[in-house]
Amino acid sequence: MKEYAINAKELKVIELLNRKKFCTANEIAENLGVTSRTILNYIKNINKIIGKEVAEIKFTKNKKYIIKKINVEKFDIITNAYRKSNISFPEERIIEIIKILLEERKMIKIEDLAEMFYISRTTLIKDLKRISNILKNYNIELRGKPNSGIEAFGNEMNIRFCLSQIFYKRDNGIYKKSQKQHGCSFNDVANTITFYASDKANYLTGQSVNITGGQVMH
Repeated sequence: MKEYAINAKELKVIELLNRKKFCTANEIAENLGVTSRTILNYIKNINKIIGKEVAEIKFTKNKKYIIKKINVEKFDIITNAYRKSNISFPEERIIEIIKILLEERKMIKIEDLAEMFYISRTTLIKDLKRISNILKNYNIELRGKPNSGIEAFGNEMNIRFCLSQIFYKRDNGIYKKSQKQHGCSFNDVANTITFYASDKANYLTGQSVNITGGQVMH
């Protein structure tokens, strides 16, 4: 899998090493609730993204890890930027998951995605159901195989169009601006039906109407 932005758990690795100075892989793994092997992958990704000219997590002779900082100022700027941009809002997370699925073009394990965004498997499954509905609008199919993962299928033109549309809407704040902060009520549905039954809607033809308060992306 390609390297992506430092995720929430990888930030915790950095914070733990900043606080305790020296840690074994097992100590970090126990603190984060993952395996030692996963910690090795986190460290590899952190080192690749930050770069040796800025800082590097090294394995010492006493079998512990330590952060060796070359450019402390730049290291702080980079890590602080990732902390601020850490994806916690569902809409932003869904957009980033779509980006990964469309750029990878191969099977990605559910567990890997869940760890990347620091969310539970249950939460990710809910996100994937929404993502599947979004991708259908672009004739892109989300396929899954037991014990293998998930993969997005579609032609190159549809995939590029999907990416351009989704990131245009995100960058212009369309999703956030349009979202209502309450669930759909009976009155919301009734008001929509009243409008479509009125003379004000006489130019509209029959169609399906999504009454979602902007919480479903299309």
